[in-house]
Amino acid sequence: MVAKSELGQHPPKDSLQAALEAYKNEPHTPELVTATWQAVWSDWRMRLAREGVSLELTVPDLDWDQDEIEKPTKAVNGEDVPTGMIYYPPEFSGEEGVRRLAVLFPQMKHTDLKYDLAMVHDQDETGWLNAETHRGDWVNVNTTEQNLREHFASQVRVGMNRHQYIILAEFMRPLGTNIDYHTDSRLLGTRNSEGGKVVRAGIRADNGTSLMVEGFVSIPNSPRYRDASLGGRLIRIKPVQKSR
Repeated sequence: MVAKSELGQHPPKDSLQAALEAYKNEPHTPELVTATWQAVWSDWRMRLAREGVSLELTVPDLDWDQDEIEKPTKAVNGEDVPTGMIYYPPEFSGEEGVRRLAVLFPQMKHTDLKYDLAMVHDQDETGWLNAETHRGDWVNVNTTEQNLREHFASQVRVGMNRHQYIILAEFMRPLGTNIDYHTDSRLLGTRNSEGGKVVRAGIRADNGTSLMVEGFVSIPNSPRYRDASLGGRLIRIKPVQKSR
């Protein structure tokens, strides 16, 4: 297995690129996924250090097997949806996580991060998570909040939250996928604390380089609202193995 990394040293740029190329072209074994995320978080950690944010961060070995890693989910329309692993460090949860994400990804047009509007996470699972990695223009659209909740429950999964979404979006970008470039996703794991509305997120203009995460306040925001450009994303958490 790949040893744990304390991410104490910045990997050469070609090392990070090599890790991403391997991720794009080779089977997603636990060892490869671990090595990829160690390289990614080492790079991100050093970006923070250049902005004056010092952070110790460990990426542990991935304890999912390859079948679990690559098992697709089902969309509302019944089609298979590809998935992949993300590593969401505990250091990026909560209010401190908001500030660190805003420093790490300054290119984001993030109304809630920029102004630090209070958000409530209905789920904030950290560590290794299995996420839908598709572009959002064909999955789980034309759904209400209740449709999404029922569908996610049927898949034994939960709605993604704001921080998980940001990490997924910024990981997928250099791999050539701008998630939700033509759509938005309801993030059932996060609500605006003032109005209780679920957060929406998507990729905006600037050639797909701006990520918008907002409190779902400036558009039709009824939980029953649906259209062809509004969907939702889910994550899977590794089940706890029961001892015999």
